[in-house]
Amino acid sequence: MPNVRGGENMRVLSTSDGGPASYYRVAQMSYDSVADLRAGIASDDGRSTIADIANFATGGATLGSPSTEGYPVSPRGS
Repeated sequence: MPNVRGGENMRVLSTSDGGPASYYRVAQMSYDSVADLRAGIASDDGRSTIADIANFATGGATLGSPSTEGYPVSPRGS
């Protein structure tokens, strides 16, 4: 998909208390800006990528656009 700066695909093992997870996988894709995200999604490749999700996420999928803007990350131990 255009404009993606980085990404990860993770399997959800359980909830924090060890119970069954509501989600099977979480994919995280990073962009330099919200404008880059929106342009990537609006592109032909972006639309076809989103349409393809139904071919392998047979239990359904939830797409979201979270942001870390305004939430500075503290160094470990502080």
